[in-house]
Amino acid sequence: MVAFILYSAVFHFTKGLGFGDVKYAALLGYILGPEKLVIAFLITAFLGIIIYLAGIYIFRMEKTTRIPYAPFLSAGAILAVGGVT
Repeated sequence: MVAFILYSAVFHFTKGLGFGDVKYAALLGYILGPEKLVIAFLITAFLGIIIYLAGIYIFRMEKTTRIPYAPFLSAGAILAVGGVT
């Protein structure tokens, strides 16, 4: 429930996410549980920042280019469950 509220607030106020990302984050929150969810979301944010900066500075991507966020959510969940901690 917390993941849904958090991501729907981001969706509502910034329009930076699609609603599918919000629903997917809520599903991950249900599957992972609170402890692993926090780890997964931190990993997700870190990976998203790294890829965004690499796209801007290495590949000369426009700053307004939209990047799908679901792969980052998936990677964060996999790494959180896979024993990164």
